[in-house]
Amino acid sequence: HYLEDYVRRNPDRLSVARELAEIYLARDQAAAINPLVESLKIDQASSDEIADLSGFLIQEGFLESAQVLLVQRIKAVPESFDLGLMLVEVYGELGDEGQVATFSSRMRELADTPERYSRWIASAVVANTKLESLDRFYANEQVRFSFDDGEWAAEKVEKFILLCESGGQRLQLDLVASTVRDQLQQGTFDSSLKIRLRKFLVGMLS
Repeated sequence: HYLEDYVRRNPDRLSVARELAEIYLARDQAAAINPLVESLKIDQASSDEIADLSGFLIQEGFLESAQVLLVQRIKAVPESFDLGLMLVEVYGELGDEGQVATFSSRMRELADTPERYSRWIASAVVANTKLESLDRFYANEQVRFSFDDGEWAAEKVEKFILLCESGGQRLQLDLVASTVRDQLQQGTFDSSLKIRLRKFLVGMLS
């Protein structure tokens, strides 16, 4: 097959490899997909190309193949945040609690903005739901905030609100309430954040 020869000669062309994988699936040759992925060279590939091929593999149920690609890139480029989140979800699907914890922790360190933190929570929730460990995830994450006294930066308040909005009734509500009250008393941050905090506190206690 022309595409097979092409990928053999150009193992870094992930978009063509995906086309070939789609052909294999259409022809009921699923057994050819894992060897195909193992033959690829991803050093020069963009993150988008790796995400595209990995996403396709995940969608089609080739989780181990997606894992191979994602781990390879993250070892080479540890700050690959989006790919790291994909890997957390893959390990959740595979039921690998240890690796979910390891990579979830690594990606949390890279979640340096509220937007990234929100996406990190979403992936961690997907993985921990699969592992049936969601309550433990929220408890551990809540503890990270509860031991940090004093006035928080606005960004940290926003991350805490995101955690609260995601966790809802799964959180220890009395602890959340006291944390929110402390920050409302001390906080000199943006009034829109104070309004969000108050709304959350009122909603939680009602």
